Amino acid sequence: MNSKQKDAFAQAAILGVIFLGLPLLIRDTGSGMIVLLSAMPLLCIGFSCLSAWRNGFQWHVPLMAAGWFLVSIPLFYNATALPYTAAFFLLGCLGQALGAALRRR
Repeated sequence: MNSKQKDAFAQAAILGVIFLGLPLLIRDTGSGMIVLLSAMPLLCIGFSCLSAWRNGFQWHVPLMAAGWFLVSIPLFYNATALPYTAAFFLLGCLGQALGAALRRR
């Protein structure tokens, strides 16, 4: 296994913790809104930015973020959370773009 594969596995594990671990903290509607609408998006952007700063722009990071959120929908949410998948993909792209821009400087 080369270093790029190890990096991809580490990225997948971190995103898995973000999208499958954080919902375990949800106890009521208020905490659910905080996790879903603030904590997860901020962590998604932050991790994507850090990843792009270290490794350059990588399309698989936003795709993994969207994929992990898709996996979490039947476990923690309901079908009304499906549109957030596209939002997490776009947030991952935004973070990747910011990190790649910072890397060039």
